[in-house]
Formats: sequence, structure tokens, C-alpha cells
Amino acid sequence: DSDQKIKKINFGIFSNIYSDGRKNEKTLCDIFSKLDTDLFKITIIGKGWRKIVNGLRQNNIEVKYYNFFFRTIYIKEFKKIDYLIYLGNDEGSMTFMDAMQLGIKTIMIPQGFQYDLKELITHHLKKDLSNLEEILLKILESKQKFQEYKSDLTWENYANNHIKIWKKIKKARNL
Repeated sequence: DSDQKIKKINFGIFSNIYSDGRKNEKTLCDIFSKLDTDLFKITIIGKGWRKIVNGLRQNNIEVKYYNFFFRTIYIKEFKKIDYLIYLGNDEGSMTFMDAMQLGIKTIMIPQGFQYDLKELITHHLKKDLSNLEEILLKILESKQKFQEYKSDLTWENYANNHIKIWKKIKKARNL
């Protein structure tokens, strides 16, 4: 009866960041702040993200953040994500290998060792990340469809539609 919340898409980012910006982390606040926060959340594991996490939260984005790496927490949280995002334009990320083992979709630049497995990358980012927003919008669009129909999917509406059908049948058969 429309009393359930839509499961948000969980984007995972598992990487440390550095003062030189090599992981392109500032792009996150710019792009994610433009999106419907009812449809997604972000899980981040890695050092150096506090400022970015605070910026995301200021834009009402749900963020689960661990500023440390413990393998048990990493694996537990990894299994909960829907997409692994890696924005770095460097040698690649070992998290890609974990995503492949778990069958988790990925959003990343085909580069480094990832380039050799580029057919396994779900969404290929351009080196300048100019298509990141487009990719995220496309992913969220599929979730948006559920939200549009959600309010109409109630037992009351279901029953009323069946009453309409039976009334049409009754009228058509002069019962």
C-alpha cells in the first residue's frame, strides 16, 4: 500500500585520496549535488575523504563513510553496493578485481590493468569524466520509473480496478 521506501542505489567508492587530487574526488560534489537524493546513497571507504563527505552531506546526500580500511568491513560494505565508482585516472584500482569477483557493476575509466578487462567495465568513463553525469542520470532514470508508479500501486487501487472490470463485464452481458 505504498508504505515501502524505494531501495536507493548504493554507489561505492573505495579508495584513499591525496592532496594532489589524482582521484578526481571534487567531481563528486559537483555532479552528485545535481541528482535526486531520494534515489541513491554513497558508501565510501578510504582516507582523506572527510571534506568531500561533509560537502556531500551538506547537499542532503546519504553517505556512509569509513576513513579506515578493515577487510571485514570492506567486504561487508562491498557486497551491499550496486555500483563501484573509480574516478582516478591512474594505474587502476584493485577494487575493480573485487567487483569482478562479486559481480558488481562498475563505473570507471578503462586504464592500467583495467584496460585489459575493459569489456567487464559496465560504464566506461572518459578520461576527463565528462560523461559521468550522463551515466549517473541514466542509472537513476531506471530507478525513477519505480518511484513514478509507486503511489498508484496499492491494494485499494488494485481492488477498485477489478471492480471496474467486473462492472464492465456485468454491463456488457446485461447482468
